Amino acid sequence: MDVDLTTFIGRELEAFDRHITRDAIGRFASAIGETNPIYHDVEPARAMGMRDVPIPPTFLITLEVDHRDTLRFIRELGLDAATVLHGEQAFYFRSAIYAGDRVRVQRRITGAGVKNKTLGYLLTSNLFLREGELIATSECTWLVGTEGRAHV
Repeated sequence: MDVDLTTFIGRELEAFDRHITRDAIGRFASAIGETNPIYHDVEPARAMGMRDVPIPPTFLITLEVDHRDTLRFIRELGLDAATVLHGEQAFYFRSAIYAGDRVRVQRRITGAGVKNKTLGYLLTSNLFLREGELIATSECTWLVGTEGRAHV
């Protein structure tokens, strides 16, 4: 890769919509070992005053992934997906998110640079909207192998 990663700063990635299902929440909860019944059954969730099954906090990662192609945006930038690693993630909630919600995901590259001769990084900011209302955000660090040729 002989790419100046900083040229991607400010780039808007293609937005997409996701529909959250009880099944997807339950499968994710099981995968992470979450046994709280509110993530698996609507009745315990409603008994706790929720309108439906809520998402576990880290479920948002599944929404960020463009369901058509997990690393599509990496290839759209001209990077080799085999050299990219999801590094770190932080989530910030403004509202509870439930099964049945339709969420629009908007992503933008907010930072980039080089750590050393063989490792660069991209920072993405992600917005999650329900009916136009911002309900959550996340920030993600992607590590990019540079094979000694990255520059800023």
